[in-house]
Amino acid sequence: MVLTLEDRIDLIKDWLLNSGIQSKEGGFYAWQDMEEGSRAYLYSEITGYAITTLCFLYAITKNKVFIDRAKRAAEWILRDALDPGGGVLTRKYLDNVVEHYSFERGNIYSFDCAMAAFGMLKLYKATRDNTYLDCAEKITGFLNKKMLKDNGLYYPLFDTKNGTAGEDTKKWSTQSGSFHSKLALCLCDLADIKDDPSYDLKAKRLIDSSTKCFYKEERFFTNSLDHTSHLHPYSYTLEGMLYYAFKRRDDSYKEKIEKAFNWAVGLQDQNGGFPTQVFGDGKPDVVYQRSDIQAQVLRLSYFIGSGLDRERLIKRMLELQNLSLDKKGGFIFGTDTDGSFKKHSNAWCSMFALQALYLAAGRIKKDTVLEYLI
Repeated sequence: MVLTLEDRIDLIKDWLLNSGIQSKEGGFYAWQDMEEGSRAYLYSEITGYAITTLCFLYAITKNKVFIDRAKRAAEWILRDALDPGGGVLTRKYLDNVVEHYSFERGNIYSFDCAMAAFGMLKLYKATRDNTYLDCAEKITGFLNKKMLKDNGLYYPLFDTKNGTAGEDTKKWSTQSGSFHSKLALCLCDLADIKDDPSYDLKAKRLIDSSTKCFYKEERFFTNSLDHTSHLHPYSYTLEGMLYYAFKRRDDSYKEKIEKAFNWAVGLQDQNGGFPTQVFGDGKPDVVYQRSDIQAQVLRLSYFIGSGLDRERLIKRMLELQNLSLDKKGGFIFGTDTDGSFKKHSNAWCSMFALQALYLAAGRIKKDTVLEYLI
C-alpha cells in the first residue's frame, strides 16, 4: 500500500502518543532503539519541543489528548528539570551517564532553557494556567540575568557548581553563536503576553549581534574556530530570525535570510538530501545526512521560497521514516558526523518532520506552523 503524506503524518502522531517516547514521568526521551526497545536519556530541550508540538497538534485538531500530554511534559520540567535558580537542567540519564550533560553535574544550556520556556508559553496560551507563565518568566529571567552578554548575545553554558557562565569553541553548541537567534521565540512571546517591549529589544539586539558577528559572504558560520557551517544550528539561526520577523512584521532581515538560505540550497545532493557540515569554501566536509536537517530545510523552504527541489528532498526525507519496526512512524536519525548510522527513532527529528510534512501536504497555513515553530 502506498502511503500518502497524510498517512505519514498520522503515523508520527501515533508514535508520539503511543510508542513510549514520552516517559511515565512526563518527560520525553531523546530517542528509542527500535530493535532493542531501549530508550536514551530524558531531555529537557526535547521535552520543550514536545510541549510546543503537542500544543500545535491540539490547536489544529482540538483533540484534548494532546493538551493533556503537554501538561504531563510540563509537569516533568517543573518537578524534575527546573533548577532552583531558574535554569533548566539538560539530561536525566537512565544509564551510560555523560557527566557533563547530567542533571547531577548541573550544567545548564541557554538554548535548552529557551526551548522549555517557549513550550511553557504555548501551553499557557492554550490553558491560561499561570503556573506555566510563571515558569517561563523564571527561566527567561535566569537567561537574562545570568547568561546575557553585554553585546546582546548569550553564553551557551552556565555552571551551577561555581555560578559562572562560559563557552568553548570546540563545538557549535558550546559557544555563543547565531543559533541562539532561536531564543527570540520565547522573548517575543513574553513581550506579547506581558506587554513588555524590553523582551522585544533583547530579541532584536540578539539577532542584530548574530548577523554582525556570524554572517559572512552570504552565510552564517556556526563555529568561530574554523568558520564551518553545520546545517542543524544554521537552520536554528534562520528559524529564530523568521519567527522574530513574523511576530514583529519586520522585513529588515529578509535579504540576509534569503541569501543565507539560498547558500544552503546550493548544497542539495543528487539524492535530494543535504549534508551536515560545510567549510567556508562551499565544499561539504561532513557529507553524511541526518533527518533533522532534511526536515528543517524542507520546512524553511515553505517560509522563504527558493530553487530547492522539494520533491527530491521529500522523497529523501521519507526514506528515514521507520515503517517496519514497531512502533512505526518515528524518524530515524540517520548518519552521524563520525559516519555511524543511528538506527533509532528520534524524538526531535520526528517533530521537525511532522511540521514539514504538514506543510508539504498543504494541510495547514504557514503562519500556524510559524506560531508553533519547534
